Amino acid sequence: MCRYVLEKCKDFNHVNVATALHRLAKVQSNSRGGGGGLRDALQVLGAKALELVDEFVAQGVVNVLWSFATLGLTPDKELLGALQRRCLELVEHFESQNIGNTLWAFATLSLNPDVSMLSTLLERAVRCMPSFKPQEIGNTIWAMATLGVQIPPDMQRAICHRCCACSREFNAQNIANTFWGFGVLCIEPDNRMVRELSDAAVRIISEFGCQNLSNVLYALGSLKLQPSDELLRAVTRQSSVKEAEFKPQELANILWALATLNISSPLSQVLEARAERLVHEFNAHDVAITIWSLATLKRQPSDDLMQALSKRAVTQAATFKAQDVSNLMWGLATLGLEPSADLVCSLEARVAEVSDTFIAQHYSLSHELMNTPTN
Repeated sequence: MCRYVLEKCKDFNHVNVATALHRLAKVQSNSRGGGGGLRDALQVLGAKALELVDEFVAQGVVNVLWSFATLGLTPDKELLGALQRRCLELVEHFESQNIGNTLWAFATLSLNPDVSMLSTLLERAVRCMPSFKPQEIGNTIWAMATLGVQIPPDMQRAICHRCCACSREFNAQNIANTFWGFGVLCIEPDNRMVRELSDAAVRIISEFGCQNLSNVLYALGSLKLQPSDELLRAVTRQSSVKEAEFKPQELANILWALATLNISSPLSQVLEARAERLVHEFNAHDVAITIWSLATLKRQPSDDLMQALSKRAVTQAATFKAQDVSNLMWGLATLGLEPSADLVCSLEARVAEVSDTFIAQHYSLSHELMNTPTN
């Protein structure tokens, strides 16, 4: 494919360019690497796309952006600017899939879209929302949250209404992305949408992976929304099935959500059992938030888990942030556990290094706890 592109690209029209990029992205996303041939092919295709940019239709522009994002490669500045300009010119021809894929591409590449293009695209999204499919809703909300772009109120209402209308068509990833996006952006969806998507999650809970489970509960915790009893039971059941697959951040996020929402659940026991076997992979934040969560839930961890968390805290001390130190020390004190001398020494050294990032509350609390023996 790469050789063919290099030989024939000079004769390509805009359809050929978009199609070639799309096929390369599809092929490479299912394989590893691509070598110099892929880089050379993308270079000539990018140059040809810039030359023909004014001939692209809406689907072609979106395919080019999607292809670069799927390949994990950012178009050069000139091509990116030209593609955004062409998006703006063609926005009235964008359908729901075009909108979702465009936003997904920018978020995947960690690129902030041009302000005028973004605002026009979101206006178009509101008008097209009745035709949005669950994957397009999930991709759009995920992209907005990833980019840190607030969803305008009229678009929020349109999304909530559309979610309710097609909730039975959502799969696990769609549900998780939608909840996660609202949680990250701190936008509380209306009660009916929460209920409809929660019920949808219960119906297909066996499709949920660990990240899906974690993202849904993390979002509910962020929004201070209590999960329904049915959803909590379903999540607990599926977490037990998937226990051996949980990663550290997923464990920590669910424990944090349970603690934030003050939910005492058998789910905590499932997660603690996995944490004990996985603690050697925890980063500083995972350690701190796990101990904080257990303390908040008034759950006394096993001696083995606590010793493992303390040892891991020592090895990760150099990467603790101010909030992590404060959460860790508060959790230990609340649990009535005295930190080891090694841990105190490590954290004192870290506090000295990041003292300029401590707010008064963090410093006062951490200093007091590190110097107050437990009874």
